[in-house]
Amino acid sequence: MNLNAKIKLNGDVEKILESGIMFLTVTEDKIELNAAEQMIINHHDNFTLGEIKTILREFFQLDNENVDFILEEFIFKLTDKGFAELVGVEDKKIDINNKDIVRKPDIEFIEDEDGTGVLRNFKLGQLLFVNGTAIRIWNFIEKPRSFDDICDYLLSIYDVESCTVKKEIKEFLAVILEKEFIELRLQVNRS
Repeated sequence: MNLNAKIKLNGDVEKILESGIMFLTVTEDKIELNAAEQMIINHHDNFTLGEIKTILREFFQLDNENVDFILEEFIFKLTDKGFAELVGVEDKKIDINNKDIVRKPDIEFIEDEDGTGVLRNFKLGQLLFVNGTAIRIWNFIEKPRSFDDICDYLLSIYDVESCTVKKEIKEFLAVILEKEFIELRLQVNRS
């Protein structure tokens, strides 16, 4: 699952709810959507799947396995019936050749003890929940780094294919560039 993707609903929420594909809870005289699904429906266009995953884990106090199950099941139900599609940032091309990735100085990063964190730009009202590799990248670009520097760094830590690392780094950089947490500058001699 591409955690940088967003859910794009095809049609209105009422039709999705009327379809009966959602988990429903019947209480006394009310029928309600499962709270997690309601949260995803309400915020589908504001957050990436990775951000939704973090919110579900934190808000509903679920472990990663349960969050993954809920999110994957929910996405399957919506996409299988044609109610939604996943739209990824991988479609956005960023020119990283001969450029340094530079963190903007007004971005606040708060890392929690559980291995997750939040990037915030108060000026623009931008927020991004991050974990794992994204946190490593953010910490690594404390000073200007090239795309190749970041790839080499992550390949020295993880035992994965180079093409996988490059794809995931590009996806993450596209997200943080779009949210204006970083900028790309022509490389200067850093020796």
